[in-house]
Amino acid sequence: METNSAAEIEAKKALAAKMMADGYLPGRIIYSDLADDCEYTIQLKEGEKDFYYVDPINLSENFRRDNQTIWLKFNGLRRMNRCEKAAPVEITEIKNRDE
Repeated sequence: METNSAAEIEAKKALAAKMMADGYLPGRIIYSDLADDCEYTIQLKEGEKDFYYVDPINLSENFRRDNQTIWLKFNGLRRMNRCEKAAPVEITEIKNRDE
């Protein structure tokens, strides 16, 4: 069982606050092999309990891992959706987020 010290928890909170102040959003890569679904989407939090999904058209191979947590900046795209649940976006910056 992994335990984090109070100092480690505070350091992670401080990093999260800095990343969000810099315009990054915390996200999670989601893989799907269902027909008519986007292969990779990014799950983003909306409020306390709700989530929404975006469809990154330029997701690098380095980030194609299911459940990988990331920090993300993106631009929305005005184009037809490739799947029902996610709006297409172009990633402008992406970084690993260790949890």
